[in-house]
Amino acid sequence: MEMVTTFCNGFLQALEAQGRDPEEFTFAAQVSCGSTAASRRSALEIARRFRRAGASHVILGLKASEAPGGLAVVAREVAEPLSEE
Repeated sequence: MEMVTTFCNGFLQALEAQGRDPEEFTFAAQVSCGSTAASRRSALEIARRFRRAGASHVILGLKASEAPGGLAVVAREVAEPLSEE
C-alpha cells in the first residue's frame, strides 16, 4: 500500500505543478472479495487501506458463480462497513 500512497502523492504533486487542481483527481481500486468469510474480512481491510491511501472509489469484485446470494453477503460484510466509515 505504501507504493500506492507514494504514487498518488507524486501524481497529485505533478498535477499541481502543471496548474491542475489536485482535488479533481480521483482513482479507483478494485478488491476481490473471495468466497469465504476470511477472504471477505481481508477484502474489507484492503479496501480500508485503499481508502486511507486516497482511493475515491473501491470496486468490490466477486465471481459470477457467487451471485446472487454472494452479492448480498459482500454487501453486508464488506460494502456496508466500508460505507459507514
